[in-house]
Amino acid sequence: MCPINDLYTLCTLPPLCILFEPSFETVASFPGMNSTAIPVFCCRGSVKINNMVVTRHQVPITPAWAITDYKVQGLTCEAVTLDLHRQNMNSNSKATSSHRIYCSCYVQLSRVRSLQDLFLLQPVSLADLNCKPNKMLTLEDERIATLASKTDLAWMAIEGGSDF
Repeated sequence: MCPINDLYTLCTLPPLCILFEPSFETVASFPGMNSTAIPVFCCRGSVKINNMVVTRHQVPITPAWAITDYKVQGLTCEAVTLDLHRQNMNSNSKATSSHRIYCSCYVQLSRVRSLQDLFLLQPVSLADLNCKPNKMLTLEDERIATLASKTDLAWMAIEGGSDF
């Protein structure tokens, strides 16, 4: 049984709306509310499964911290809180292949400018990060590194030549 206090409210029916009070000043104001709260109304959706209809009521709110590594890719964030511990993942799953975990960890860890802005929800072991990129990616990285070396040598030969 969940205790009822100022933080939690027991709802036996779906709420009509939730009042969200943002931490920043909003431009929208709703007449008669006398606050900067924004009402977020409950949505209802139904799905038919065999001969049953299931109706779901939910308030369409996503916590600010709930963002995928693919969505944040390419962004720089002020601060990031991560859960890189992989204890409960099925290592045989295609979605949790070593390559995907390798890429995911890189994207997640490289979103902040400094370690002071990186926070971990729980300790991370080497086993959590013991992932390898796909063999084809490794071969492509080696090919590009070789090409870069050949380009440097060719450029030095051009610079050292009498025609330069």
